[in-house]
Amino acid sequence: MNFTGNSQEMENSELKVHTTELCKKRIAKNRSKPLLDLNEPRWGRLWKARAHPRVINYVWRVLNNSLPTRLNLQKRGVNCIALCPRCWKKKETEHHLLKECEFARCFWFHSQLGIRTSDFLDLDIRKWIEELLDKLDMDLQGLLCTSILHLWVARNEVLHEEVDRSPMEVADRAMKNFKEYQKALTVIEDVIHPPPLGSQSVEFWRRPPTHKLKINVDASCIDEETVGIGAVARDSEGTILMSGMWKVNLSIKSHEAEALACLMGLERARKCCFFDIIVKSDNIEVIQSLREKRIQSNYLSIFIVDCLHLIPSFRSVEFSHVKRNGNRITHELANMALTTPNTMWMEEAPQNICNMAWLERLGPIHE
Repeated sequence: MNFTGNSQEMENSELKVHTTELCKKRIAKNRSKPLLDLNEPRWGRLWKARAHPRVINYVWRVLNNSLPTRLNLQKRGVNCIALCPRCWKKKETEHHLLKECEFARCFWFHSQLGIRTSDFLDLDIRKWIEELLDKLDMDLQGLLCTSILHLWVARNEVLHEEVDRSPMEVADRAMKNFKEYQKALTVIEDVIHPPPLGSQSVEFWRRPPTHKLKINVDASCIDEETVGIGAVARDSEGTILMSGMWKVNLSIKSHEAEALACLMGLERARKCCFFDIIVKSDNIEVIQSLREKRIQSNYLSIFIVDCLHLIPSFRSVEFSHVKRNGNRITHELANMALTTPNTMWMEEAPQNICNMAWLERLGPIHE
């Protein structure tokens, strides 16, 4: 008789029973913990804060003790030193990183919120954040959440990039990022209303058909010899595929500058191998000239002719007029071009432009 095989089967069976019992105990332990009640007042205050969703999500993780701090990583079996990478005095918890560390204390004191963490020594990080959210209005709640995220970003820069910024610099970066988001939010709140009855031009960004890309262009003239040009290409989901801004030293009028913006938008689209495009401008004269192939003996026609010569480079090209309120992103790029010229991005854009594009996607996007 083969007793060895039977003994092995018995051992495997006992192991399975033991493992099953351990799993049951862990499940029972987890079930004994109260589930998060998303209707609690603290969550309502957090969701209403005027901050980027990424920021809100980060603060939510702080309140749930789910940040990958060194202590949390060590508890999960990661072989690492649990001490704070800044002061090397205490273990890195959310409480120490965001409130107790000397760097965090200086950061909060120099921030626009002017918080003295010494006034809240008896509160842990979660109670402290909840109390601040309860006291502040929605705008300052957004600044608070943005500041918390930038503390974490600065910590990661120390660990992974060996970049050690001062508390004042981190506070300034947080404030700048918050203002950019607020500016984008204000712009979109002004333009998401439907156009007046009888209007033939849209007053907000509309998504193109699935197989086409929409290229918005705009020009900005500050004097008779300097022109800033902005262009952005987006797909039907509102995703930025190309953005750019250029400074041109030409003595031309505003409508001629708008025609030049269309030309540069077409040239960039051709170089990016975009085949089916819709070009949008807020200058009705330029759009009508392109649609009707209207050519006259003036400076404007020079740019119109160049645009028409580029049309065979694409499978399909449409020209469409949009009101100024629906062209805010490229208007912002055109203004930025006057100080930061000749810059182009593929599948990305400056942070303030990304914020504006993201908010436009949340607006009443019509087919």
